[in-house]
Amino acid sequence: MHAFALEAAIPFINPDVQQRVLDVGSGSGYLCAAFAKLLGPGGKVYGIEHIQPLVNLARSNTEKNHSNLLETYRIYFICEDGRKGFLPGAPYDIIHVGASSQDVPQDLIDQTKVGGVIIIPVGGINQDQLMKILEKKSDGSLQDISHHSWTVRYVPLTDASLQLKSTV
Repeated sequence: MHAFALEAAIPFINPDVQQRVLDVGSGSGYLCAAFAKLLGPGGKVYGIEHIQPLVNLARSNTEKNHSNLLETYRIYFICEDGRKGFLPGAPYDIIHVGASSQDVPQDLIDQTKVGGVIIIPVGGINQDQLMKILEKKSDGSLQDISHHSWTVRYVPLTDASLQLKSTV
């Protein structure tokens, strides 16, 4: 799914402009590193994960393979509730959500720039979900600009305690 996320984001990336990306559920940090490379030296990527060992893993993986991205402050890894976004880095040109949700959290909508996109699997737990590319309009609404219907199955976007207990 990392390849899909990158392919979906590429039309919205302009390395000549200082863009910001938020990766909700950043896990291993792989996608954050790929986004940082695509954004170029002026871009910033914020990986947010609510499980501290995963934040540590992402940081460690990036230090091993792309330490310059950390040293030049092109990637930040944060341990917080991704459903709330990360206000200090906002507004974002692209928000990628690596977990499913029935609805897009309002905090993520609020932290997306007008003309920016949210890439998110939409649907219920243990159900087929649709990967959506949603563009934020000037009135704050989201328009589905997905060109394909991708059926996926992601873990739910939830709080840390439920994720740690989950058998999904």
